[in-house]
Amino acid sequence: MTHIDSELKLFVFQVSGIKFGADTEQILELIDLETAETEGVSVQWFHEMIPFREKNIIYKFPRVVILKGNEASGIIIDTPDDIFPVESSEIQPLPRLLEATIRNSFIRGEVMIKDQMVLLVDFHKTVDCTSNSGGKIKQ
Repeated sequence: MTHIDSELKLFVFQVSGIKFGADTEQILELIDLETAETEGVSVQWFHEMIPFREKNIIYKFPRVVILKGNEASGIIIDTPDDIFPVESSEIQPLPRLLEATIRNSFIRGEVMIKDQMVLLVDFHKTVDCTSNSGGKIKQ
């Protein structure tokens, strides 16, 4: 499949100090945890989807990402950053060390934004959002 250079708009966020980016075309909205609970949204903590070395992940500024086409479930992310335009030609494959460690098909590459590596997440390939456990919120 040939890709024509095009611009993506990446929503960048952090979990445990690691930056991730997702195509804004996959995201319907970003809501707070209280709103998700009030609306009956089933949530899953982002760190449960990929292996983190740390056992105790602290979420300082948790928000719930609601995906287009799946409004009844969401993914809890931490520390939303901003939306950055990225040319598809700037996206690089994962370094071999990370590729061997992550083993999840929803991490699809990396890109440098403001001299920092951002791992690209394909939210459409993530597991079902059915868990309500796992993370702690910093009070």
